[in-house]
Amino acid sequence: MPWHIKSWSREKGRGTIESEHYPDVPFDAACADVDDFRVGEVVSVKTTTIDGALRITRVWPDDPRFKPEGPASAAPALDPDLRASAERTLAQRDDCVDYRIASLTEESILIEGDDSLFEYGHLDELVIQRPAYLDLPLWSLEIKSLRLSTDAERAHIHSNKFRLGAGDLTLTVIGPKNQFHFIVGAGLTYRRTR
Repeated sequence: MPWHIKSWSREKGRGTIESEHYPDVPFDAACADVDDFRVGEVVSVKTTTIDGALRITRVWPDDPRFKPEGPASAAPALDPDLRASAERTLAQRDDCVDYRIASLTEESILIEGDDSLFEYGHLDELVIQRPAYLDLPLWSLEIKSLRLSTDAERAHIHSNKFRLGAGDLTLTVIGPKNQFHFIVGAGLTYRRTR
């Protein structure tokens, strides 16, 4: 039963969350792990019951926030056309349970996704074109989420990993224990295989 942010005010330090069975549960900043919730965002919660009423004791984002290791200089902004294309491509994806890197060459990284441990092949393919930087565990690819990198993540990559240009697409891969990994490439394609 996923919980979502229904409302949030950083200024007031108050918000509400909702789920299928609980349409409007209030919480305040005292039990919030972050102060930048987004309406509709999936969150994890801890609850208790006091006098028969559900109370929130902790709420945190399902997609963790990146915390830079140190100071970082701003990275060049991603080309707007490349950003729009990548956002459209990523919006097509189904979130699979199982992932693997099927091939890794100078021309592309092929990531396959499936929901049955690849017993019948794979459901979809994400191709990162012309990879320039890869920070992923190649032996076991567990993906909690995969998305375009935020400005803070791009700055971290630019300052500590790889000098970025406007044509460098950066992806953030978050593992099951909230580990952050990064991929830099020139483009992205997606294909559903069955």
